[in-house]
Amino acid sequence: INAEYMGPMMPGPLEIVDNEDGSLSVMFTARAVGKYEFDLSWGFTSLKDSPVIVEVVDVIICEPSKVTIDPPPTEGKVDQAIPLNITAGPGAGVGPPSVVHVSGPAEPTTIECTPSTAGKYFGNVVYGKAGVYKLQVVWGDGGNIQGSPFEIKIE
Repeated sequence: INAEYMGPMMPGPLEIVDNEDGSLSVMFTARAVGKYEFDLSWGFTSLKDSPVIVEVVDVIICEPSKVTIDPPPTEGKVDQAIPLNITAGPGAGVGPPSVVHVSGPAEPTTIECTPSTAGKYFGNVVYGKAGVYKLQVVWGDGGNIQGSPFEIKIE
């Protein structure tokens, strides 16, 4: 199955399920309120009743346990960026991530996070003083992602 999408925001990954009765179900996670249009095809042939239009009126899904950082930040060096590669897995719902300094001997000199591709975010944090810091990563309104807050040792 091929699916072309139009809508207010890229949805989470499409999940295609074989219903074992000759039919398939296509599921998606909306990341914003609005009209989503999916043009479904098999090869170059549009499927019956395609495009499918779905009106999302409320988005309440926010599951921070499905969001990860790889690798988790645990150590770094003074004045060197620590990468934050954040991935929102299937079912994570609406983000985006927020990266927050919790504690440590000094405020970070840089802390940022920006969207990269669908469900992926790239950021970094830079500390200007050695010590042990705590960094919190929150997903949308749902709370801490897996492993957060992170304890980071800066040398």
